[in-house]
Amino acid sequence: MISPDQWGADLGLVENGTWREMIGSGVGAKCRSLYDISLGENATTKPLSHAGEAVYYVANGNVDLIEQLADREVRHQLGEGSMLHAHAGAVYTLGSVTGARLVGGPSPVDEELGSHHAVAGTEPLVRTYHRDRPGLLVPFISNDARLVIWLGEGAITANMNYVVLEPGERNKEHVHAISEDTIHILEGHGTAENVTTGESFDFGPGDTVHIEIGFWHAVAADKGERVVSVGGPCPADVDMLRAAGVDVDALPAVPGTTDAMVAFPSMTTVALEQVDVVAGQPEQNLELARHRAEAAFDDGANLVVLPELVVSGYVIDPVIAAEVAEPLDGRSVATFTELAGAHDGLIAFGFCERSGDALFNTVVVVSGQGPILHYRKLHLFDQEKNAYSPGDLGLPVADTAFGRIGVCICYDLRFVEVMRSMSLRGAEIVIAPAAWVGGFDRTVPTEGATRHVDSVLAQANLDQVAVVAVSQVAGASHGGPATLGGSIACDAYGEILVGPLSRTRSDSALATIDLDAVRAARVRSETIRPREDRRTDVYGLHYGGRHCETESLRVRLP
Repeated sequence: MISPDQWGADLGLVENGTWREMIGSGVGAKCRSLYDISLGENATTKPLSHAGEAVYYVANGNVDLIEQLADREVRHQLGEGSMLHAHAGAVYTLGSVTGARLVGGPSPVDEELGSHHAVAGTEPLVRTYHRDRPGLLVPFISNDARLVIWLGEGAITANMNYVVLEPGERNKEHVHAISEDTIHILEGHGTAENVTTGESFDFGPGDTVHIEIGFWHAVAADKGERVVSVGGPCPADVDMLRAAGVDVDALPAVPGTTDAMVAFPSMTTVALEQVDVVAGQPEQNLELARHRAEAAFDDGANLVVLPELVVSGYVIDPVIAAEVAEPLDGRSVATFTELAGAHDGLIAFGFCERSGDALFNTVVVVSGQGPILHYRKLHLFDQEKNAYSPGDLGLPVADTAFGRIGVCICYDLRFVEVMRSMSLRGAEIVIAPAAWVGGFDRTVPTEGATRHVDSVLAQANLDQVAVVAVSQVAGASHGGPATLGGSIACDAYGEILVGPLSRTRSDSALATIDLDAVRAARVRSETIRPREDRRTDVYGLHYGGRHCETESLRVRLP
């Protein structure tokens, strides 16, 4: 909750006025910024431009908007209730003769607002709207909740909603698994509820509520007053749009819109690359893994999963580990980033990471832009404790073009909280690179599935996630303990899609994961809803010091 006395200092963007941050990097926001823009008499801003989009709402007064094009100016007169949407590359100024107040700003956050040297084009990039236009009604937010600027109007990540709650009205509890939510109160007093943590906050006019990704929340007009707000989730929450009856997949493509912004993927092809590598031979292993990943992309994979410590081999001697360790920006990440970029895919692989004086058993998932998931093994098995430090980056989950992905490593799978916490934070696919060895179970089967697989299949079903577990396979003569192979991929019912792969040699396979089926698995029938059936009044799971009682579904409907 951000109150007016917590707004940031004036940024100096307005002559005869102020431009102060309400929501932005100062409070941890990344996707949406929200500024209080106060225009005095005869005020004007500096020329504004931004790398992304921007949206604004005129709270009171009259605003003169001038968009500068290469060959002319385009002028708009905006009154109270007007909204404007500026695409990336727009160059414009905001001014007022009599004074006005706006709220809004760039989406995503742009700390260089007003400092970009954009070259004005010949086509207008600014459009204006008004709160009274019908918009898209979202009835589970309120009886009068309208999306005015949104994907259906040509926006990409930005949006501006206008929401009225009559006295006694309350949102249905909802969550945005990939979006931040920002609610700026224009009128009335009420309560904002963080349903996930059980906290609640009283608000009044001028206050702003910022909800981090993945937290169930609701807003209530419970003080006997009408509550009016603007804002909304950023980027667009496509599941919320679907719940409002929008055929998201039929929306026209907008230049600059990625698939992940517009619609979640439905199918992902994953390559399981079970590799026989040699401990302590990183150059040889890296070349082998690179070759296998490239072949997998050629076979149609979107996502390639390689084993734990595939670059270094399964090294548990601290001296050798120190010799083969490399930093996150080292050769291995660079090699796989280039390969992923060449094929527009993702690669998950394990290596021995050096960070300062510490060594970590690390897995990264890279795209052509670099690491998008960086994970350090939390639970070190047996002699690994002699070579590596315990992980300190938590259990990351990230949205990708091929699904919402979480990562863990090998022994982590023996701790049921790991998979559950990622599942409750929206993971659809859990990647588990491994170097499976004996020692935990009383016996180790010599053929078929190892006992590790039993654990994977049970947890996939109980947590409703697809799992891809890819192990090294190597004999003890390769410089480390014998690793068991037997890699598998399974669906969200714990049913095997491919595998177990060979227990004695290198092997590979492609698995097609139906992400729509993963999402559907979370509700087994009208009366069997495992996530809703959890007794969180009796027990709960914490992650990073906070309650972890959320999921990738976006809204609780009757």
